[in-house]
Amino acid sequence: ALIPTGKAVDGKIARLNREACTKCKACLRIMCPALIEGPDGYPVVDAVTCNGCGLCVNVCRFDALKVSGEEEA
Repeated sequence: ALIPTGKAVDGKIARLNREACTKCKACLRIMCPALIEGPDGYPVVDAVTCNGCGLCVNVCRFDALKVSGEEEA
């Protein structure tokens, strides 16, 4: 079993672009312990728990989540 350590991959964590987010909740459905739904419906990334794996980035169809430190395409 994988045990979260709270250590980011190369110091990276996920960041949300609220302007691109549609609140579709696809990222929340992956049940990542670092993502919760905020009171306004937007996902909130827990910087302590996020390990920068990028799974939430991969499920977001709207490019609203990015891992900090990634090059812009």
